[in-house]
Amino acid sequence: MNSKQRAARTRALIFAIICISGLILIGSSIVLLISYVQDLRADAAFAAQRSTSVTAERLRDALRSYELSAKAAASAVENGSYKDETEFQTQFQRTVTSVIPDNILFLRYFNNGNEYRSNGDPFDKSNESQVVLDLVSKRVAVCAGVVDDREFSISTIPVCVPIYNCPYADAMVIYYHTSTFSWLNDDKYSSDYAGSRLTGICSASGETIAVLHRNDFEISQHNNIYEVLRSKINDKSLIDSIKSTVNSATAEYYDVTISDKECIVAVESINEYELTTFFIVGVYNNDELAEAGYDIIRVLLGIFAVLFVLLIVITVVMLIKNKRDIDRAANSNDSDDQLGCPTRSKFERTATDIINRNKATQFAVIAIDVNHYDYLNEQNGHETLLDILQHLKLLYSKLLQIDETYGYLNSGRFVLLLHYREMDTLAERLNHVSLLASAHGTNLSGRFPLELIGGICCVKNNVTNQVSKMIDLAIDAEKTSSSDYDFGMFRIYNERIHASRVQNDYIELHMESALEHKDFRVFYQPKFHIFNNVTDGAEALVRWYNPELDDYMQPGVFLPLFEANRFIVKVDRYVYEQVCTYIEEAIGNNLPIVPISVNVSRITAADSDFVSYYTAVKQQHGIPDGFIMIEFTESFAYEDYDMLREIVTKLHDNGFKCSIDDFGSGFSSYNILKELPMDEIKLDRFFIKEGFERDRDLKILKSVIELGRALNMKVTQEGVETIDQLALLRSLGCHVIQGYHYSKPLSLPAFMEFLESKGTRTHNSTY
Repeated sequence: MNSKQRAARTRALIFAIICISGLILIGSSIVLLISYVQDLRADAAFAAQRSTSVTAERLRDALRSYELSAKAAASAVENGSYKDETEFQTQFQRTVTSVIPDNILFLRYFNNGNEYRSNGDPFDKSNESQVVLDLVSKRVAVCAGVVDDREFSISTIPVCVPIYNCPYADAMVIYYHTSTFSWLNDDKYSSDYAGSRLTGICSASGETIAVLHRNDFEISQHNNIYEVLRSKINDKSLIDSIKSTVNSATAEYYDVTISDKECIVAVESINEYELTTFFIVGVYNNDELAEAGYDIIRVLLGIFAVLFVLLIVITVVMLIKNKRDIDRAANSNDSDDQLGCPTRSKFERTATDIINRNKATQFAVIAIDVNHYDYLNEQNGHETLLDILQHLKLLYSKLLQIDETYGYLNSGRFVLLLHYREMDTLAERLNHVSLLASAHGTNLSGRFPLELIGGICCVKNNVTNQVSKMIDLAIDAEKTSSSDYDFGMFRIYNERIHASRVQNDYIELHMESALEHKDFRVFYQPKFHIFNNVTDGAEALVRWYNPELDDYMQPGVFLPLFEANRFIVKVDRYVYEQVCTYIEEAIGNNLPIVPISVNVSRITAADSDFVSYYTAVKQQHGIPDGFIMIEFTESFAYEDYDMLREIVTKLHDNGFKCSIDDFGSGFSSYNILKELPMDEIKLDRFFIKEGFERDRDLKILKSVIELGRALNMKVTQEGVETIDQLALLRSLGCHVIQGYHYSKPLSLPAFMEFLESKGTRTHNSTY
């Protein structure tokens, strides 16, 4: 064992000790938390209700003070001496404001069923709130809650009060601005909001009249609390329950989770004359409400702080050491050991220096690879390929002019920095070196040609990019299959390749969060049983919803990338779990159900725990046998018959049915029928597209359908879009169709409505 290996083992041992210590500390902390968690929840609920009730009582006191002030103003009006109505109109507002000098937004009065402004001008009652009119008719002193003034489109708080013994007015309404409650968030009340993420006053409709306290909760005045809570909790039934509490003028609390934190939403309504005028809403963090919990948290924080500091110290030390090792390796590793030419790191430094010294010169970074390098290496041996690479190194070095450089990356790929005036000149130089390389390919066995392929990234408009990034873009251009070659076997990095790269980067950066936020939506496309005239089943299809664009990304855009980066396993399992949840709920609610087909990629099925996982989820949700159909692509089938046969057998043993999707699109379809005990074959849509000769098409389709029936397989035709296609398939004996003629893919609510309106067959093992 050399010194580097011993150092690596020492570092691994240190990190193992740290991890074990951390597990012991965290496990001890969890044991402490479990013993207190129930008590903390009860304490938190009590504290939340108490805090909300205190605020509600303070609001009631405020409302009573407004009503008393209104009564005093009404008494002043009653005791006024007016010669006539004109003098009353002149003195009315002055009399009221002498008693209530502040905060009045509008002032109106009623007499003999008519409404007037404070100066005596008639007011159009059609612009008045019906709530105000109803309370005035009751002749009681009360706050009417929050109403919108229709004339000025302003939210106001009206206080209605009767006037007695005055010939010119029998009631008046004082309108306050909604900010009149702002005094309730005075600092002297701050202790009442301990542990609160939000405390606010809301109208009966949910409008936030005043935000008394806010901590890391995004809401402001005039936001609707129901909409805000729905966006954070995503539980419509809970929001409906809160509304019910408000409408019934009671007090209640709810345990919720907001931003991965356990919280309590406490609500208390304020009701006058059977009219819910206001309610107090409070959102509290569980772990901040009960004082008993703070001691535990402090202990845990102390433990975690020691561990955290220890980890930071060790991490910093290791990073510094590794940085020094990397720096030493970089300074001593500028030349490739076998070829003796510059490495990538050396090329990047040299190329960056050249570009910076020649601002006015156009440069291109070219990644040049030996086509089919791995295969050629396997067929000819390392020594032969090393000779080829030595020759290429010589060609590239002779190609260079002043202020140009080259380097070796790996696996037969070199990188060049060349300057140019016209792209045609650059093309001539690269085509010339390709011809010279091809001439040297005679050393390869099997008469294989030596082909150079490459990608080019140009530095334009005197803009200097990072050389490392330019190398990656040149390699992207080389590898892309979506663009034609620009010259020879070289592709130039362009907007189309850039758009594809940006799209792939977006997908890979957002796929985890999209899965976490359930932006992958499951749609269901019904299948129609031709002879029974009922819905026979459905296929679960995944779509990616982008909330920023309010649109869906089609699966053809993201699924190929998911298969390449193996994220498809998570998506397949997510879709399957959503389907099982739906079937379980439908069974529990006695709703119509049909077998559902779920697609499984080759990557997912190849996982060692594929069958055990899918079986465990099926059992967990109580799904009866025969209600889940697993669909495999035909391409997967002919890649490994033995593996798929074993998987299908295990799935059958656990109550699943199996189907081959896109049947007929491959080159060994009949081998699939021979080798694999499938329950269903889904015919590729090309079977019903018009081919070279109509009679020939029908004979082929008929033979496939008859063969499937003879093997006791259900035969399903995909992509049926017209009634003529349906009639043809019925005449040929096809069991089931799937396509837009019967139904497009539907969201779960729409699919459930579809099943309610259509006849269904639940399950049958014989077709």
